[in-house]
Amino acid sequence: DEEMLVLRTKLEGILSQNTIDAIIEDLKKSKGGSKKKKNGYKHENNEHEFEGVLEFYSKLVLGVDPDDVNGSNNIAYKSAMYSFGMFSFGALIPLSPYFWFNNTNIACIMAIISSLIIAVVIGSAIAYFSHSNQKDAMKRQFVATVLGVSASIMVSKLFNY
Repeated sequence: DEEMLVLRTKLEGILSQNTIDAIIEDLKKSKGGSKKKKNGYKHENNEHEFEGVLEFYSKLVLGVDPDDVNGSNNIAYKSAMYSFGMFSFGALIPLSPYFWFNNTNIACIMAIISSLIIAVVIGSAIAYFSHSNQKDAMKRQFVATVLGVSASIMVSKLFNY
């Protein structure tokens, strides 16, 4: 199905392959629907069942409640606010040495060190929650941070002559 392929590509990188396969399997089962006998008649209940499974996974994975689009308890707005707050807090970690040290060279070195330490901690947390190899996840986060910091320093050197 084209719908399942689109759903799979949207979930890749967010969930593990096993979880995506389980979601797709549940959706296929509910969409295919088995014909049931009720009061001697065969009729399909698959559309209602499919909508229920899709609604469940949209709430679980995306944080979107289709029944409460404009309500005051909208999960999407809460998610956006929490995301903004966490990104703001996360930005303060590498910037905090600039508040503590008057010497910008020392502050820069401390910001790089604190960023690398946080990258290793985040890699460990990712490995723990995704049940993947901890050493690989920590290395990946460390290397990504080194590349990002290096690119940032190179761009600043380029424009500051």
